[in-house]
Amino acid sequence: MPRLSLDAKLDRLLAESIDSTRYRDFAMQLRRLTLSGKAPEGAYLTDDTGRQWIAGEVGDDGVQPVVSEIIGASTTAEEGMVLRWDGGEVTLRTEVIAAAGGQWDTLKRDWRRDGKGERVAALHPVRVDLMESQQEAARWFANRLKAFREQQPHPHKVGEMLSDRRAGKSFIGLLMVIMLAIDCPMIGSLPVVAWLVSKSHPARDELDRVIKAIVRKTQFSNRVYDLIGPSAPRRQPQTRERSASKPLTLLAPGRSYKRPRSSTV
Repeated sequence: MPRLSLDAKLDRLLAESIDSTRYRDFAMQLRRLTLSGKAPEGAYLTDDTGRQWIAGEVGDDGVQPVVSEIIGASTTAEEGMVLRWDGGEVTLRTEVIAAAGGQWDTLKRDWRRDGKGERVAALHPVRVDLMESQQEAARWFANRLKAFREQQPHPHKVGEMLSDRRAGKSFIGLLMVIMLAIDCPMIGSLPVVAWLVSKSHPARDELDRVIKAIVRKTQFSNRVYDLIGPSAPRRQPQTRERSASKPLTLLAPGRSYKRPRSSTV
């Protein structure tokens, strides 16, 4: 091995042996944001940073949801943040409905675990705050993901979402696929390959934009996303995109029509 290559390898191994560089957050959370009390429906609230929020309609469970005025601006908000309006103040409540991943050990190429063998939670997971219309699907997925992770039976093999337009079905479905590939990168010795099948090329392009906006440090080539990157196992989980505009591409990944040697979800 050339000296420069050996030095580079030793430098990489040394860096991976230091906690600050050895462990990397590779995780995602789906959250529900609500208020501790009641605010006028549709009222604008403000937190200490000047960020604006909109109080939603009280649900059947008696809980009032809240969303940030700017989509995605709520992801840095923490439990207990005070939100004020002219008539009073309330605090923000956060509920993690579904979570995937943890801290990835780049040296062992596996999840970092505590003394009990449980995964160590990520310090800075990717957060997605859901709309109320997406809560039921997210709760179903949390249980389904847990069963898949533990390889336990589950009463459902297929999940189907029915709702009005603009309810967020495609978005939450996309998140489910990404989170499964993150949380369960391998099944035995085989990598998970998760497929995203859209009805047309324009719809596929929309999926591209969403993935690139949400998933950090993603490697992307020919619409195949390697979700962990160079520190992953030799064969790592992938999310593949296919369009029904070309039905033959749905028969098998790549150009081969042979059955792929991977666990496909």
